[in-house]
Amino acid sequence: MKEIYSSSREELLKEIEKLSEFELVKIYTNKNGEYEEQEEFKAVLERGKDQALAVVSSEYSLVQMRDVFVQALSYIEQVAQGRVLYRNGYGQLEVFPEGSRIGVYVLNSVDRSSAIKIGFLTQENGATIYIPPEEVREYKRLHRGVPLHEMQNVGEVLLKAHEAWALIVSKLSNVPLEEELVVEVKKAVDAGEKLSEEIDRFVNDSLDKYAGRPQTLWDLFLYVLKAVSAGNYKAELNRQKRLRRLSCTLLALCLGR
Repeated sequence: MKEIYSSSREELLKEIEKLSEFELVKIYTNKNGEYEEQEEFKAVLERGKDQALAVVSSEYSLVQMRDVFVQALSYIEQVAQGRVLYRNGYGQLEVFPEGSRIGVYVLNSVDRSSAIKIGFLTQENGATIYIPPEEVREYKRLHRGVPLHEMQNVGEVLLKAHEAWALIVSKLSNVPLEEELVVEVKKAVDAGEKLSEEIDRFVNDSLDKYAGRPQTLWDLFLYVLKAVSAGNYKAELNRQKRLRRLSCTLLALCLGR
């Protein structure tokens, strides 16, 4: 899967087509040399492979990830860019519609760790920011094979997302950066020694850069997200999970001021 962005719907569809196909198989236990089927459970495998990605209830309805992503993409009329990320049964589709600063992300896993989830993200000055569901309602659909009809009005929701995000940026940009705030941000993100030192260096070294206007909470917010994003991760999906959680944590703190 690409970690860089594709520039067209056609390229995205090709990436989606590369996703693995999954299947449910029966589970047996071996007791004293005799195999007994566990009728209440099934295992999820990538087709053609032997290693189980998850154990689920026998009532679980398997939804193919490529079908979810293709359907979600069909509700975006004009695609500016997007990408597909996948690792060990967990996938993420990101799509930025033409002319929109707000993008749509779709999460799906083949186990029970999450429902199909559709939310919104944006990019500001090199920082990827996930907009919390408290600010813009996200879609959720359990694994029941039901089409994502709720996404039919995604265009209307994107307009609301732009309005909500503009208000967030305006609010954070008007909060002067004070020492107490810096301490609160460090605590909220559970900053280790390295990140804490980087934040202090940013605050101290950026005084000249921001001559003529005081530093704001918005400046620190972007810096922390970019610093965390620059870390080393086993996979791009891990980086995005971290940024998604961090975005929610930081915005909850910042908007509560």
